Amino acid sequence: MAEMGMIARFETSLQALRGSHTDITLEAQEIQGSLMTNNKSDPVQFADLKRRRYWFPLVVGIGLLVLQQLSGINGVLFYSSEIFSKAVENYPRDVIVAGSGYIHPATALPLVE
Repeated sequence: MAEMGMIARFETSLQALRGSHTDITLEAQEIQGSLMTNNKSDPVQFADLKRRRYWFPLVVGIGLLVLQQLSGINGVLFYSSEIFSKAVENYPRDVIVAGSGYIHPATALPLVE
């Protein structure tokens, strides 16, 4: 609200958040000063990703995304037919994979919800 210029509503909300017996003037001034400082700084643009300053965070973020995809459910499902065929030799592996495809979501759904 302070950033949108609604100072009175901002101070009312901050007072309600901190309690009616708390002095909020110093905190409100700090927040408004911080907003003014942030508004003066240059926004990061897509071309800034070429700068050396952003390389490490960018590589770490992309690396985590790649590792998450490689270790996720896609990797498990890719090898599941081989795993199940070696574990249970009497049943066709496609039936076991299809059955596990129904059992896993059915057990995970109550845990997620």
